[in-house]
Amino acid sequence: MRDVVSERGHRWLVAIPLAAIPLFGVLRTFHEHTPHVPGLGPTGGSLLLWAAVALAALHLVQRRRGLDLMPDIERGSGLTVGMIVPLLVVVVVEKWISAEIVPLLLVRVPLPDAPPRLADAAYRLAGGLALGAVTLMLWRVPRQIARKLEQRTLPERIPVAAGLVLGAAAVTGVVFAGLPAVAGDLRLAVAGPDPRTWATAFAAQIVRGAAEEFYFRGLLQTTLLRLLWQAGLPQGRLARVLAIGTVSIGFAVEHVDPASPLAAQG
Repeated sequence: MRDVVSERGHRWLVAIPLAAIPLFGVLRTFHEHTPHVPGLGPTGGSLLLWAAVALAALHLVQRRRGLDLMPDIERGSGLTVGMIVPLLVVVVVEKWISAEIVPLLLVRVPLPDAPPRLADAAYRLAGGLALGAVTLMLWRVPRQIARKLEQRTLPERIPVAAGLVLGAAAVTGVVFAGLPAVAGDLRLAVAGPDPRTWATAFAAQIVRGAAEEFYFRGLLQTTLLRLLWQAGLPQGRLARVLAIGTVSIGFAVEHVDPASPLAAQG
């Protein structure tokens, strides 16, 4: 494997992932209006797909030469193209799958004559499962970060984390159940749908929340923090704010609906 320390690094290259995360979020939102290759259809000819193919090919070349690895030397030794490409691959591949592939799968979810609330909850659950699957697929693209994240998710920590999740869910349920008494009304504070809808919606929130946590806060934010350190920024409060802010902006712009009345008025 080639010694990556011998590659000259440049600190300014960190601007590329900082800009790419929000940019790919914008492309994911407006992907229907971006240029497409004629004759290949909306899925096969989209700009997101060809960006993913180009970056994945570049990453494979760099990875084979060991140029995707960041040397464990002093902070601020600089970045190379090979070091930032894994993060770009993770972002653009997820955006392409969520924009083009997941909708094709969701329309095949068997929900004959399901009420609208149940259908919406089922689609959210399927979307969370899809994001979780994409995260697992991309987990080892930034291989140094994958090892670090795997150390945080040791098997002995899983029961503790599961207990915290169930505890938070129980507390939330108790709070909602107590709202009618606080309001002076013995009826349920929320008009309750059938138990199947409640269970599906509850499962969807847990699955989707966990998938977003692993992808956005785990994979993207941790990788970006490592790149910032390599570029010379200490892993303190400023680096965390910058990483969280960048990932949050990317998350926000990807959830803008250009067809909504508010977006149309803007």
